[in-house]
Amino acid sequence: MGTKNFDNALDLITFSRTSGGTALRRVGYGSELVTNGTFDTDVSGWTAANASLSIVGGRLRVTNTGAVSGYASFDMSGLVSLGEVFSYGIDGFAGTSNAGFRLGRSPNASDYSSSFNSQVGDSGQFVIATNTNLFFTVRVQTSGIGDYAEFDNISVKEVIFDRATDPLVLFTHPAEIPRIEYDAAGAVKGLLIEEARTNLLTYSQDFTDGSWAKTRSSVTLDATGPDGASNSATTFSDNSSGGTGPVSLARNVTVATSTVYTASVFAKADQLSKLRFNITNFTTPANGGTDFDLSSGAITLNNPNLDSENIEDCGNGWYRCSVTFTTDAADTTGSITFYPALADGGLSVPRDGTSSILVYGAQLEAGSFPTSYIPTNSGSTVTRAADVASIPVSAFGYNQKAGSVVVEFEVAQSNNIDGIVTLGGETWQGSNSNKVLSAAGTVRHLRVFDPSGVEILAIDAGTTPVGQTVKQAFTVKPRNYSAIIDGGSVVEDASTVAVPLFTLLGLRHSKATIKSIQYYPRRLSNAQLQELTT
Repeated sequence: MGTKNFDNALDLITFSRTSGGTALRRVGYGSELVTNGTFDTDVSGWTAANASLSIVGGRLRVTNTGAVSGYASFDMSGLVSLGEVFSYGIDGFAGTSNAGFRLGRSPNASDYSSSFNSQVGDSGQFVIATNTNLFFTVRVQTSGIGDYAEFDNISVKEVIFDRATDPLVLFTHPAEIPRIEYDAAGAVKGLLIEEARTNLLTYSQDFTDGSWAKTRSSVTLDATGPDGASNSATTFSDNSSGGTGPVSLARNVTVATSTVYTASVFAKADQLSKLRFNITNFTTPANGGTDFDLSSGAITLNNPNLDSENIEDCGNGWYRCSVTFTTDAADTTGSITFYPALADGGLSVPRDGTSSILVYGAQLEAGSFPTSYIPTNSGSTVTRAADVASIPVSAFGYNQKAGSVVVEFEVAQSNNIDGIVTLGGETWQGSNSNKVLSAAGTVRHLRVFDPSGVEILAIDAGTTPVGQTVKQAFTVKPRNYSAIIDGGSVVEDASTVAVPLFTLLGLRHSKATIKSIQYYPRRLSNAQLQELTT
């Protein structure tokens, strides 16, 4: 049987995630698809309906010519391909009417995006899903004759992933688009697979919002964030009020009792290079702070009342700082507080405009580790759906009698239940019926279930390391089931358990990056398994 090599996540995998999702990735852009989107000289290429078009002060002015809402559209049909991801941006300004825009398959349609605001400074991503027609429409939102709105900096470009020359940015992938994650050094970690999580902090990037309490502090949305966008990050500084003392940015939170939570924020050194991250006003954990050094990427002050603390390098000087804690049986509210701190960990900083760090993307989620950042740009919480990927066994020459699977991956948590790789039927996600599951954890690295969902075989192969690349393998064959981790000893089971009838190979985990999967339609020798996992 010949070898099939698949280097792209979409070559073979059926993938689903019903929401957007962020990941650190190399991202570049194609050529501009909108002509005259900056309206420096003329409006050629733009077609008006119920409106007149003019350039006023370097902006496009759309003016109603009848008692209906007027609009102008730019046709990009034929310049796009199905399945491609595109990025858009627009600035809109209210005149006598609010400004609005739409992206769709026909003029004035909103298949991909729609925004109606007095002032639009909007950007985002979308996927061409059904045909190659694409129109960008700008609208006057009221219907009075002579009403007008203005627009500028309209852009649509193809998003190009994974070119070695492109920068690493925290990119928001549209729904159903797989995320290939990189580390801060630019090395590929693999396909990111996560469970569903909810960011409980609203206005997670807008620290100017009133939900964030400022004490002797100034916050200005004026810095380039880890997403690579201008003015997406906040300069968090003292308010130049004189003297010295703590400078803070705080948020009250509502929590469930006896529940594990993880709070996180992206931070970067500015005039100061330390972030103090305090958990306060809970019964458990007791008040306490963690100091994160934004120059060295180290934790220099630990809070013993927490479950865990972590700092992750996200590139370009940005670090994601997180703390995990468990609420008490009486806790329903508490607070998280950020401080710029001095090199010695002191909170009494000069209040003369020189005590600043950069912050971006705060998150509070129920769980014992941080998952990928979930932006909340309004007063509502946001849920990221689970990533689910599968491959039909018919696509890779599956052998029902015997087989071996080798997978290279990294996990954020040692979990004995979630499978890195699962061989099962069409219901492999919600049922253990007729399933073989390769788990990451301290026990049960290979688990086999009968048609009723009862576990009939389990193999412990050691401990799966957390936060580092792991090579793990398993074999399925009656009297020869086995598992191995990182070139260690092959642990075998001689049970006469039959190999269940599988139709899919599935990928799902609480949080894992899967770099490679190899399938062999036979039971490899122990020596081969050790060589492949070393």
